[in-house]
Amino acid sequence: MSPVASAHPHVWVNYRLEFIFNAGRLTALHQRWIFDTNFSSMVLHDLVKNYRRGEPLTPQETVALRDNAFANLAHYAYFTHVWSGTHKANIGKARSFTAKVVDDALEYDFVTPLATPLDPHAQSITVGIWDDSYYVDVGPTMPVNAAVSLSGISGCRALTAKDHTHPLYFGAAFPYTVRISCS
Repeated sequence: MSPVASAHPHVWVNYRLEFIFNAGRLTALHQRWIFDTNFSSMVLHDLVKNYRRGEPLTPQETVALRDNAFANLAHYAYFTHVWSGTHKANIGKARSFTAKVVDDALEYDFVTPLATPLDPHAQSITVGIWDDSYYVDVGPTMPVNAAVSLSGISGCRALTAKDHTHPLYFGAAFPYTVRISCS
């Protein structure tokens, strides 16, 4: 009997993160996801009727993508993992969803609010974007440090590194995390 073959991932996403602070607390993450062109082509073909390559998505097409492709990610917290120290934080329902196609790659732009704002002066905050099943390979755009920005706070820094405490796909891959530290 032949061994079972399994191949992952099937979808690739590069992301950019903007950490949104209000009154010195992290309140939300503004995320931009850029999908690989193969997945983009499939989704556009399946969900956007009469998609016209090179033309902007209509508001109705964006709604179709939101309702039929993006909305299901709420069940997975939009692959968003956040900790304050060792405490795992909860993610709220995404808002401000938009979609566009750039150079044949589908892009999602959205905001994920935190259920409770986090104080980076009290404990460091760590954020990672990954799919636990590794069906989707999610990683920062390159160079890695260009994928992260802080908005609404000073005296803090962001350090992006591979997280070896959360192995994916039996240790075959390790996600990136961003650690926010404030002085």
